[in-house]
Amino acid sequence: MMFLSRLFSQKSGPKSVAARLFDQLNRQSRQIELFAEGRVPDTFEGRFEAVTLHAAILMRRLKLAGPSGARVAQKLFENIFSNFDYAFREAGVGDLIVGKKMRKLAEGFYGRIRAYESAFEGEGSIAEVISRNLMVDASAEDLQAATHYTEAAVAALDAQSEDSLFAGELDWPAATEFFFG
Repeated sequence: MMFLSRLFSQKSGPKSVAARLFDQLNRQSRQIELFAEGRVPDTFEGRFEAVTLHAAILMRRLKLAGPSGARVAQKLFENIFSNFDYAFREAGVGDLIVGKKMRKLAEGFYGRIRAYESAFEGEGSIAEVISRNLMVDASAEDLQAATHYTEAAVAALDAQSEDSLFAGELDWPAATEFFFG
């Protein structure tokens, strides 16, 4: 238990780490190259799909870090859904409807997370999950770029030390390395 208290001091507890990771996840999922014509639609649904892909990658890495990572992953999930809730309310969705929309969003999120995790473990195709959710109308070239980008992101986060992960520092690949035009 002493180890955990040192790992998560008051300054860098799971909530604080998750907040820093969420900021980076959010920036990464909004890279303009992902939203070019014919790729991820620049809509609420498209942004949801981009966040979900990056969350699947990051939450997978956090879970590999054991119980401490699982706690941060839970806080990260809470940040993500708090942000979705805020977006609905800012768009003028009424209180009575927000709960229903959030429940449906959570079901979709969990389903996609499971699909991505299975694909990351070789129990399916990453390209298939991407084409079904993230880039529905993408060209074969963009779908291949998105698949390579996703594989590189998984590898980059897997290669990161737990120290940098729990410091809230992520080394994502740049989408510009994979998408052209």
